[in-house]
Amino acid sequence: LKEKNILKNVSAKPYVVYVGRIDPDIDINKCDSNCLLEDSTLTQHTEDIEKFEKIRQRSRLYFVKTLKNLYGNLFKVYGNKYWKNYDIEYQDIGFDKKNRFNLYASAGICVDFLGQSSNSSIISRSLEIFNAGALLVQWKSFQSEEVFGAEYSNQFCFTNITELLNIIENIMFYGLNHYKEIRKKGLDNLIKYQELRNTKCILKCIDIQNNNS
Repeated sequence: LKEKNILKNVSAKPYVVYVGRIDPDIDINKCDSNCLLEDSTLTQHTEDIEKFEKIRQRSRLYFVKTLKNLYGNLFKVYGNKYWKNYDIEYQDIGFDKKNRFNLYASAGICVDFLGQSSNSSIISRSLEIFNAGALLVQWKSFQSEEVFGAEYSNQFCFTNITELLNIIENIMFYGLNHYKEIRKKGLDNLIKYQELRNTKCILKCIDIQNNNS
């Protein structure tokens, strides 16, 4: 996170955005609400990473197709060329962090379906969204409350498509500024969580160094 994080959202006309890649050969017939039953985000570890990634890709495609069908141009997708394999309009944003920052800041409502190979709530995408001053709407994971706090997690983390749609509708109805205080609380919790993890990591490294000396 940036030391001086932007607290005020700068989006004049909020819309929903997702930035992420997709595989070229997903069976579209398996991308319905049932695929979420296979994709548990409440576990910390996975035994079969290849299977995990395939399931996560189906879930990602299901969420994106549903949002695109409902919101049309109010939901923008950025990523690799394989989105077109599933008749999803997308744009290429490249690898420039500044471009992603501007995109998140402009959209204001940024959805995240967790990482390709883990259920961690903290990935580069979620940090960039906070840095851009936008609202992170994220699939709830095993550590959502620990990272963002219970209030933010209950407000902006979803477990199914119905909850996701309700969150988006509420943000569009009440506006981004309505949630500035709860967003700040989520940001404060995230900073504290990172500081705690960094401290634990440093102490562990010192301990390992002392044991080897």
